[in-house]
Amino acid sequence: MSVNTFPSLLNFSFFAPTILRITAAVMFIYIGQHLLHNRKKVATVFLPVVGKPSERLVTLGGFATILIAFFLFIGFKTQLAALLGLAGALKFAFYLRGYPQLNPLSTSTNLLLAVLCCTLLLTGAGALAFDLRV
Repeated sequence: MSVNTFPSLLNFSFFAPTILRITAAVMFIYIGQHLLHNRKKVATVFLPVVGKPSERLVTLGGFATILIAFFLFIGFKTQLAALLGLAGALKFAFYLRGYPQLNPLSTSTNLLLAVLCCTLLLTGAGALAFDLRV
């Protein structure tokens, strides 16, 4: 038997994934906006696999990040968006942590974003989402 301090708040537990979903979306919008705003500076960075990305590729990456954020925000294809977001957050946390021009978030914040995406991948969209089946 579990004793909760505020048992009546458990009635709203269905909204917990919604709060996580919107928080992750705001973080991805921030990253995408940073990429789009600084695309000229980002295009001058030499990356190990792709070399120097073109401005068009940086713009595409920024729009893809914002698209992931939009899907998370409205709750459309949440698990797919969370999976893509998880891959992106882990990439920024480990692979690109030496490139602050690409991502304004710290490594620990990127890891927190990865945990948010992993939670959404496992729990689903929550309330107020288009993923819900009636």
